[in-house]
Amino acid sequence: MAGILLVTGGSRGIGRDVSLLAGDRGWDVVVNYVSNRDKAEDVAEQIRAQGRRSMTAQADVSRIDDVERMFATP
Repeated sequence: MAGILLVTGGSRGIGRDVSLLAGDRGWDVVVNYVSNRDKAEDVAEQIRAQGRRSMTAQADVSRIDDVERMFATP
């Protein structure tokens, strides 16, 4: 049973591939990024084109304040 997956670094490299594969396998995906919103939005749009829900979340996961803000965002 698939659910919602948060992929840190989901806008590029291995994280991008994981995000797209997860969408293909039936997961809804939150694509985390640090600075390149356009790349993250592109990945999220590709996941939505697969028929899944997807959104982006900006946060530097090495910073606790960013992580707390990311999880507090509705």
